[in-house]
Parts: sequence; structure tokens; C-alpha cells
Amino acid sequence: MADVMLAETRGVARRARTGTGAMGIAWRDAALVWLAHEVVIAGAMAMSIQLGVAALSLVRIGALRPPVGWWALLNVWLGWGDAGSYATIATHGYGEPKLAAFFPLLPLLERALAPVVGGDARVAGLVIANVAALGAFGAVRALAERETGNRRTARLALLLVAFAPLAFGFAMGYTESLFLCLCVCAFAAMRRRSWLVAGGLATLATLTRLTGVLLVLPLALEMGRAYGWRWPGWHAGWRPLAALALAPLALGGFWLYLAGVYGSPLAGSNAERVFSTRALDWPWYGPIQGVQLLLGGVDPYFTARAAFDLGALVVGAICCVALARGRTLRLPLSYAVFAWAALGLTLVTPLHPASLQAGDAQYSLPRYLAVVFPIYFVLAAWGARSRWRSLALVALSLAACIALAFLQATGSAIA
Repeated sequence: MADVMLAETRGVARRARTGTGAMGIAWRDAALVWLAHEVVIAGAMAMSIQLGVAALSLVRIGALRPPVGWWALLNVWLGWGDAGSYATIATHGYGEPKLAAFFPLLPLLERALAPVVGGDARVAGLVIANVAALGAFGAVRALAERETGNRRTARLALLLVAFAPLAFGFAMGYTESLFLCLCVCAFAAMRRRSWLVAGGLATLATLTRLTGVLLVLPLALEMGRAYGWRWPGWHAGWRPLAALALAPLALGGFWLYLAGVYGSPLAGSNAERVFSTRALDWPWYGPIQGVQLLLGGVDPYFTARAAFDLGALVVGAICCVALARGRTLRLPLSYAVFAWAALGLTLVTPLHPASLQAGDAQYSLPRYLAVVFPIYFVLAAWGARSRWRSLALVALSLAACIALAFLQATGSAIA
């Protein structure tokens, strides 16, 4: 009996050492890829400066006046797009009507960190985004190996995330990297059946982006599987119930706060509709508009962007189908549910441009899909079957990443 107990103890210790070693390798991989990601994005932006393209483009669109120096360019990029809105909320709070569309977690973190980085919320947002990117990469790498049992697949998934076409968003003061990190960690927690931790992370993700509340769906599914779809009783069941309630309660609390500031709990939706022309519609509205724009050839810029958006939609939809069918990669149904829900939410909230000449209804769709991490798991599983597939996937993704980061640095409206 003693020999059996000793053997079991040694086995547990050996598995613990193996798990710790695997986790160490995962974070080492993530750190190296994160450094490479930082170099690639910074290099693309520096190239746009050295060639003078960034200055010319930003002067042309009225963002800067000549002569243009490095600091002027950096000052524009720090507050570009959503980054500027989050920094404004962190500094001055909500008040401007258009700011109601932005969720509060990132501004709160920026406000807390700003005194450490010289009082500039924009710099704080940049720091938070890049640190969160490291956390997201590490979480993706570890979860992918845990779920697939294949280190090669996990490493490929990490590369595809870090060098996704719109990966420049992970290095800017946007919510991409923070949201991705919270989502992946929430999945890791729910797969370990740490319900309250998963619910807390889902709550933080909800306070980062509306899409975060969708994590309640896979969380409920994992709970149902864990308890055999039977009520375990209040002694064991209060934690799952509390975990499920946290994110919706946080969302409701934020809406009540908006009602206090703007007079309506739907102030965020109203701001999206008025200032971005983004509103609820049928899921086929955006794709149909994209196809019409693509075939009409009204404007080369909008035509190219529509082609890119439609391509991202097709890839995302194929990966979602593969997740549901489970042939390419056998993952729990919770991954497919989250991916389909995120894709569906993106499709039912398109832009409504005044005409085909005015823009693309699916604008920002690739950026929203970039944080739907199960898509990368499917692509990695498919690519890992062949060395040439892996190389082709990484090469194509990296080339698009560099090109789009370069264009973003010039002030082009990529996403």
C-alpha cells in the first residue's frame, strides 16, 4: 500500500513539473513573439516616417500642418481614432455625446496609470495595450497547447495572433489586446471550472467591449456540461449562478450610469447610430452592401476595403463552421458558441453609409474578428498539418500585418 501511495505521489509530482515546464515554455515563446511583434509594428511605422509618407498623408487630411517632425507625428498617433476617445474619457470623464459609445474599463486603467507616465492618458493607454498584448499572447499560447495537446499547433496559433493583418491594434491605445487577454483567460478559467474567476474575467471583458457579455454563453455551456445539466443544489450551485450574473449586472450598471450622465441607458447605441452610422440591421445587410461596392467599383479605396472586409468575413465564417463541425479541430462546443455569437453580433451592427460612395457597411469587421481567438485555433490546426501550410499562413499574415501597419501610420482609415 505504501509503495502504491509513493508511486502516486511521484506521478503527481512529475505531472506538476511537466505542467510547470510547459507553462514556462509557453510564456517564453510568447515573450519572444511579443518582442518580434513590437519590432514589426514599430518598424512599419518608422518606415512610413523615414519615407515621408506619413507626414504627407497626415498633412493632406488636415491632421497636421507642415513642417512635420517626429514628435508631431507621435502626438497624432497617440490620440488616433478610438485611442483619443478613451484618453479623453480618462482625463475629463464622460460628457461629450459621442463618448457614450465607449466602455469604461480602459479609461479607468488609463486614469490610474497616467500619473506614473507623466500624466498623459494617451501614453498610459499605449503602455496598457502593449503590456496586455504580452498577456494575451501568453494566454493564447498556453490555452492552445492545453486544448489541442499539440505544441506545434499552439505555436502557430500564437504567431497568427501576433502577426494578424490588423495586429497593429494590439500596439495602439485601443481595447484589442486588453479584451483578447481577458477573453482567453476567461476561457482558461471556465475550462478549469473556476466559475467565479471566469465570471469576474467575463465581467471585466464586458466593461471593455459589449462583445464581452457574450462570454456568458460559453460559461453557461461549460457549467451545464460540468453538472450533467442538473441543478447541483444551492450549496454547490450558488457560485455558478453568481458567475453567470456578474457580467449582465455590470453591463446593466454601466447603462444606468450612462442614463445618469446622458439621460438614457441607450446613450451608447444612440452615439453609435448618430456619430458612426452603426445600428442594428439584418445580418446580410453588410455583406450585400460589400458585394455591391465591390462589383460597382465606385471608388478604388472603398472597393479595396470592401474586398478586405468580405475576405475577413469569409475566413471567419469558414472557421466558425469548422469549429461547429469539429473535423479540423475537436474543441468543446463552447468555443464555437462564442465564435458564432461574436460573428453574429458584428454582422447585425453594420454601418449605414449614405451611399455606396460614402463608405463600407462592414467597416471595422476585420478588427472585431481579430479578437475572436478560436478562429486562430482552427487556422493553426489546419496549417500545422504541413510545414508548407504553416509557412504560407505566417508569411501571408505577416505581409498583410506590415502593409496595414504602414498604412495605419500614414493616417489611412484601416479600421
